[in-house]
Order: sequence, then C-alpha cells, then structure tokens
Amino acid sequence: MPSDILKSQTDGFEPFPRAALGASIPARFRAIVRRFPNRIAVHGKKEMLTYAELDRQSDRIAEILVEQGAAGGTPVLLAMEQGKLAIAAILGILKSASFYVALDAKANAGELGRLVEDLGAKLMLIDEANRDLAGALPIENVELIDPPRLARRFSHGSFERLVSPDALAYAFYTSGTTGKAKAVIDCHRNVLHNILRYTNNLGITANDRLTLLQSLHFSGSVSSLFCALLNGATVYPFDLHHEGAAALADWLAEQEITIYHSVPSIFRLIAHEGKRFTRLRLVRLEGDQASLRDAELFQQNFPASCTLVNGLGATECGIVRQFFFRPSDSLPSRSLPIGYPVPDVEVYLVDDQGRPASAGEIGEIAVKSRYLALGYWNQPELSAAAFVASPDDTETRVYHTGDLGVMSEDGCLDYLGRKDSQPKVRGHRLNLTQVETVLLNIPGVREAVAVIKTDSADEHRLVTYYTSETRAPLEFTAVQQQLQAHLPEHYWPIAIVHLDPLPLTVNGKLDRQALPEPTKERQLSSPLIEPRNEIEAVLRAVWREILEMNEIGIDDSFLLLGGDSLKMMRVLNRVRQEFDREISISEFFLQPTIAQLSDKLARP
Repeated sequence: MPSDILKSQTDGFEPFPRAALGASIPARFRAIVRRFPNRIAVHGKKEMLTYAELDRQSDRIAEILVEQGAAGGTPVLLAMEQGKLAIAAILGILKSASFYVALDAKANAGELGRLVEDLGAKLMLIDEANRDLAGALPIENVELIDPPRLARRFSHGSFERLVSPDALAYAFYTSGTTGKAKAVIDCHRNVLHNILRYTNNLGITANDRLTLLQSLHFSGSVSSLFCALLNGATVYPFDLHHEGAAALADWLAEQEITIYHSVPSIFRLIAHEGKRFTRLRLVRLEGDQASLRDAELFQQNFPASCTLVNGLGATECGIVRQFFFRPSDSLPSRSLPIGYPVPDVEVYLVDDQGRPASAGEIGEIAVKSRYLALGYWNQPELSAAAFVASPDDTETRVYHTGDLGVMSEDGCLDYLGRKDSQPKVRGHRLNLTQVETVLLNIPGVREAVAVIKTDSADEHRLVTYYTSETRAPLEFTAVQQQLQAHLPEHYWPIAIVHLDPLPLTVNGKLDRQALPEPTKERQLSSPLIEPRNEIEAVLRAVWREILEMNEIGIDDSFLLLGGDSLKMMRVLNRVRQEFDREISISEFFLQPTIAQLSDKLARP
C-alpha cells in the first residue's frame, strides 16, 4: 500500500498505539510531554511554545475552569484568535473534563446567541481581540474568562483530573447548507482513533511540521492540531483571514513545512510555488471536491519526493478514505479518487432503495465503524436517524453521509458530491465529476463546476460554470460543442456560465449556493438572423416559449441554445398543432435550426 511506502521512507516513524484509545487526549498529550518536553509544540508567526510550556499553560487554564464550575460534560465556548493561547485553551478545556465549542468571530451576534442558548453554555474563554465580540452577544449568565489575566492566581504545579475516553471532547456546528445547523459531538476515544488513522496511514513523526490553516471552529482543524500534538510534532498556525493567502507560499517555504493541509481551492492559490517547498513531503486535500486539474498542478509543480493525499472525511465520522498520488504517477483517467480504506472503517454504497450498489453504479456513501461521532447535541431523534445500529455487529453503527460516490472493481472510491445537490435529471443520476473533467480538458479552462438547478417549470437541469486562464470568456459555441462531443445527451448543460472567480465560503470551499442563476441571453457568437417568412416567425415564437429565451436566430442550433430531447419533443408537438405535420425527433437532431425545420415544413 502507498501508506506503507510512506512509513518506510519516514525516519523515526512510530505507530500510534491502540492502547492510547483506552485513555484520553490529555493522557496521550502528557505522555508526549514526558518524552519531548523541550521540543517546539506550537510555532506561531512571532511566538513559540515548547511541549512543557504548553502543558503548563493548559494546566493553568484547566484550574481556572474548574474553579469557575467546569465539570464533566460542561460546554466551554472559545472566542480566541488562532495561535498559542487558543491551542493552550483547547487543551485546558479537555484537561478539565469539559468539551470545547469554538466560535466563528465573523458570524453575526444573533446566530452566535442562538448557538450559546442551544448549548446552555455558562463559560467562555476569550482573548483581548474578542472581548468586544463576547460583550456584544445577546446572552446572559455566561462567565467571560480571560486566561492571561487570571493565570497568576493559580499554582504552578501539575493539574491532574482523570478524563474518561468516553467523555465529550468537542461540538462542531455544521454549516447548515443541508438544513438547520446542528452540533456534532464526539468523545476522546473517537478523536484519538481518528488521529491513529492519520498517523499510521501517513507515517507522521515527531520531526514533522504541520500546518494549521483551518479556523478552530471548523472540524478540519482537529486533525491538523492533534496529529501534531499527539505525536510530538510541531503545529504551525497561520491565520488566512488576517495574513492573507498571498503570504501563504512564502510562509510555507520559510518554515520548511513538511505536511500541508487545506481545501483544494486554497491549495490552488499556492500550487505554482510548489517547487520552493523542498521539505514538503505530504499535501493533504480534504473538505471539498478535488479535481484532475489539482493532480496536474501537483504533478507539474511539486518535488518528486512529495505525495498528494486526497481524502474523504466528515465531522460525523473522521477520515474514511485516502488516495495517494506522486508526481511521477500517471494521472487517473476520469477524476481524482478519494481512494482506499483506512483502519477500522468500512465504506460501501447504497442505491435510492437502500440496496448495496454494484461496482460502477452511483450510490450514497455509507460509513460503518465503531468510531463514529456520538451524534447531534440535544437532538436524539436526528442522531438516531443518522447513526443507525449495525444489524450484524452491536458495537458498530452506520452513518449515511449524504454524499454520492462510485466504486471501481478494485475498491477505489470516486466522490461525486452531495446527494441533495444532485437530484436526477430526466431519470438519470448524473456523475457531475465527469462533466467537470470534460470541461477541464478544454484548452483555456482553469476551473470547472457542474451543478443541478431547478428551472421555471420545476424541472432539474444541468448548469456548468468555469473560470478561464485569461479571465475572459471562451468562445461559447466551441465549449458547447466540446461538451456535446464527449458527453451523452442527458449530460448536456442548459447553460455554460463564465465566472471570475468562483465564489468561496469563508473556509475556502466552493460556495455552491452563491453560484449565480444562468441568464436567458443568447451566448452564440454567430450572427443573429431574423425570420424571413411566417413559418420561421411562428417557429421562433415556439422556440422562445420553450427555451425561455428571446434572442433566437433562424440559423441557431436548438441544441446549442440549451435544448434537449425533451424540449425537442415539446417543439415537435407544437409543430403538429400549428402545421399539422409530423417531424421525427431524429430528423430534428440532424437539422436543428429554425431555417432547416422551416424548409421541411414548406415542402409538401
């Protein structure tokens, strides 16, 4: 396996011990502190902490929390800028047997207030930068704690509190893109197993330097943070919001980062600088769909010794699949897969009826494991529906992810996006990655997205978006013809929209909800020729109604205007009504213009 090769090529690799799963995150951290007290644990832009210093700071924060009433199962809010204090605060919360809930400082006060009310939280750790935010929240009876101001009141001895592996570790609120925002809760044992999966698959060692680019209120930060701190490695926080993406490449090179982790869109911003990252051995892409273009960028720009790891994970289940790609490897034929199994996690696909999907058949991704998240905070019915007991093993549960995939014969998994964003089009469950791959292969296309939208007739239609290398739109007809030449008819989009750039969420993922509705304007570059006779005028009126488009020339192809076989059938039904003539759909496909159809109708 590629992971075995990685471990064999990594000096000093030690497998993450399964025995650690029977304790807690603080217990594992203390074992690392004893081994590496003087090693750098956190390396910020202007600040560093050794493991011993981080241990002492987090002990003081744990003491403060306990004095303020923190106990097992207590939620503690975290409103801090990314850096050493926030990391010490997370460890301090966990040491106190409480669980942490990091807040998004950019969210509006009303939204944060509802979150706090949902949790019933009474304690909030803050720093100076977030004091005004905390004070503006519409909440009562929440104690604001500024650790540096209180730490001197407490002892400098070791803080000890036994924490169960089954104790809650954190709650992460989902984005709400698939419904009402909900808090995923998980325990120390499951977090530790997730770190075990990463460590043992990627060969993480105490010599590694790991990025922490994700804000702490995103669950992707967990693996970056604890893959470092629970292996004796160094975590390097970088605040993209304040520092800006333009500074990221210089920082990666200067700090000699060895393991990089981000969503694909952030990776694309620094990909052309990859040759400078001489110490970089792993690029982890997760959190959004990666493409063949990302693999090409990696192949062209990164050192031969580096490995791209494309993974699939979720807050509810941790990492479940990984695909390893080296610059010397041949590009996959269709898309960049999410790959093969990780330890103790079974992944399979189910069709719309809940039956196992066959190899090559699109299905929903289901995850079976004994290390799934505990559920959703204060939502037992939703938890029971999402995490279903396995009928053949009382210790495992099954989580249906809501993501679509297709499995190859050898067990390699391709990710196809969210199920709820991919309703069927004319009875077909489309592989949107296939459409995006064809678009990306068109010269001049830089990024591509395919989505399903609902038109005015409440029918599902395929719409594509792209950015170009020159930032100018490509010739529409050429792009449309390329798509039609390489895709089945039911895959033809009704619109091809040029954007610059694609919209992104605050955490760098593609913001599908912000993709604009396609216009009804004619995009063909050929001259618009007006009707020459009454037949052509009637036909254009029919086309305008069915295509919902005003600018239509008599030499325009019905297919290039976004028409499909169903709309063709509607046109031919109207032709029968208006002219009492039968024209076959195959004839229309061969001669799909108003002028050609008019010539047929004019002949007896």
